[in-house]
Amino acid sequence: MNTEQEEQFAALLAGMGDAEMDALHRRLMKLRNKSEPTYQDAADALYKLGASQGFGQRGRDAIKGVLAKFGAANLKAIAPCHFADVIGECAAA
Repeated sequence: MNTEQEEQFAALLAGMGDAEMDALHRRLMKLRNKSEPTYQDAADALYKLGASQGFGQRGRDAIKGVLAKFGAANLKAIAPCHFADVIGECAAA
């Protein structure tokens, strides 16, 4: 965002009433929550990692390696706030 865009955005926000600001805040929070990866997203990433290594011992070892980086034996032991990190580790592996 450049300075001119920032000024336009600030002017737009300054002209909003309380009800409009509340509605904007609720919409932004809803969008934010939707963008966070879910358990299923992380599970899918682990599955794809295992599949890319073969479904045998190599695949299981790759999955266990990612989970071990989070000190977990399974995905249920990992907090939802770390699902994006799990997905990133799978992509990097």
